[in-house]
Amino acid sequence: MVLDTFTLGLRMKDAESIDDSLVTTRGRVVIFTDVDGTLLNNKFEIDVKRELLEQAFDRCDIVLVSSRTVSELLALQEKLGVYGECIAENGGVVASYTPLPSVPEDAWDWEIGGPGLLAVQRLAAPLGETFEIVRRIAAQFELPLSLHRNLTPEELSEKIGYSLEDAERSCDRRVSVLIDPSLYQSPNAEAFLDALRAEGCSVGYGGRWISVVKGADKGSAVLSYLAALKDRGEHVALTVGIGNESNDSALLRAVDRAYAIRNPDTEHSPDLSAVPGVVLLTRVGCAGWEEMAEEILAQIDSI
Repeated sequence: MVLDTFTLGLRMKDAESIDDSLVTTRGRVVIFTDVDGTLLNNKFEIDVKRELLEQAFDRCDIVLVSSRTVSELLALQEKLGVYGECIAENGGVVASYTPLPSVPEDAWDWEIGGPGLLAVQRLAAPLGETFEIVRRIAAQFELPLSLHRNLTPEELSEKIGYSLEDAERSCDRRVSVLIDPSLYQSPNAEAFLDALRAEGCSVGYGGRWISVVKGADKGSAVLSYLAALKDRGEHVALTVGIGNESNDSALLRAVDRAYAIRNPDTEHSPDLSAVPGVVLLTRVGCAGWEEMAEEILAQIDSI
């Protein structure tokens, strides 16, 4: 793989080469995929058929888009047997092999990822700024918040079910404040969240936490990523988005074709069902990801 050009998405690690001429003439299909409840089941296990994953990674460019940290997503790529770029912390951070032109140099650093160095770029306000907003507004509403940042990796592992290593990686946050969803038990919860939104924060529930990010969301990060590709002359024939929770709404609104996973207990998220043109998948959880992939792969030669 040539790393001095902008490289899309995820590629299988054992792929010997990539036929860039084929991709350029046909145009790329880019799948932006959520992780928890989509590629991973509720035990944080990869629960998609390996053969189908390999076909999807071979024929499409796949970008992980998650509330997880870059460190968590790189570890997940290792488990998947892939390497590539990703969008982390609900759109607040993008990791790519070439820095996005729109991101100032003081807002990114380098991290080893796959075959080369990833530019880890902050699209949102720094963590400290967002935390101060959350703290100030919580005090106004006299809300005692349970925050991810106040838990040790050992406590996170016990509370959520992460491995200790994943719990440590989840603490490597650059922009996002995570709030325990027990917040919703308070009568002031919605007013508190609305006040955060009024301060320019995106607020979304996904996985096991309410995520607060100031100045970015999954959709804006996807659009920034795609704009950088266009600036570099990359041709994308079709963008696809898939998710299962309310924090995926902006992602699904930013792509050409949107798919909503059916959740095991709550069916389809109402926020995702409201996305214009969304395909409501019939299979539950990770099987819904397989349903999406099968449909895209069946049509890819005509795209």
